[in-house]
Amino acid sequence: MPKFATISPTSVTGQKQAAWERFRDGHYVAIGWLNDIDVTGKSVEEIKELIRQAGCEPSDERDGLRSFPRFLELEVGDYVAVKNVSDGFFGLGIIDSVYKFDPEKHDTGGKDFFYPHYREVKWIIKEYMPRKSLIRKGEKAWQPYGTVGQVYPELPPYIVRVLKKAGFAVDSKKAGSAGSPEDSLIEDINDIQNSNRDSTTKEALVKARKGQGVFRTQVLQRWGNACAVTGSLTLDAIRASHIKPWKQSSDAERLDPANGLPLVASLDALFDRGLISFEGSGKMIVSGRLSKQERRIFGITGRALMQKPAPETAKYLKYHRQYRFQK
Repeated sequence: MPKFATISPTSVTGQKQAAWERFRDGHYVAIGWLNDIDVTGKSVEEIKELIRQAGCEPSDERDGLRSFPRFLELEVGDYVAVKNVSDGFFGLGIIDSVYKFDPEKHDTGGKDFFYPHYREVKWIIKEYMPRKSLIRKGEKAWQPYGTVGQVYPELPPYIVRVLKKAGFAVDSKKAGSAGSPEDSLIEDINDIQNSNRDSTTKEALVKARKGQGVFRTQVLQRWGNACAVTGSLTLDAIRASHIKPWKQSSDAERLDPANGLPLVASLDALFDRGLISFEGSGKMIVSGRLSKQERRIFGITGRALMQKPAPETAKYLKYHRQYRFQK
């Protein structure tokens, strides 16, 4: 069951539109506080204590004590809307990564004022949604103030309506097809076809996005026309997917066979969601989100790539470990 929350793109007066555009173009949402501290592995109580010790203004401290735990509560697959106080939403997206830290990730529009704590987001609605188009008579709207609003255990009715209007099959208790690989594939292909690229480049990119054409052939050739982990030769069951995600890659990286890994469908799905990754040696690493039982079911204990990845592939795998893998 996906959760839902709202987030403000900045606390700097007059900078919300520009800050939202940085969220949108960078495919992320971010918050402030503890600007020099990566809180990976810290408990909520430890983080709260650090905020109390930071010497913030009382109102800022109260906001941090509420907002930080809410930000960390969101999981991959949950929905987030970027709010313009009570006036409306700049956009709506799906959380697409675990917590990440970069001291200068988000420029808030204030002088030397950055938000360092962030989550990657797949934006599905990027057009402004005014409040009057969202909220029906008698409905309770979102919390207008605070950096991160209340985390709702279910999608509010107004979000369900927005998603249905956009063509996503959802109800208040499940995400349906929203954010599915099929939706992402269609969106990416439409972006390619509607771009100003020449027809030859468009064709190559579309095939690469589908895991077909020259890209698929070259990826398979690099791995002996087999799954890179199991050694399976059943090509109908093998996907040639990108290591560095499509949306974060340049056109050159999208067509680079070193940025591909041929995996049987179940392993490809785990890799795509960051539930497994690979070290530079080829050893498989498994997310703590997968229980021992699930690891046995997938047969991923003590696995590794069939061969040590080439240096150019190791570079992409390093990106995957840093930005996609869910520890």
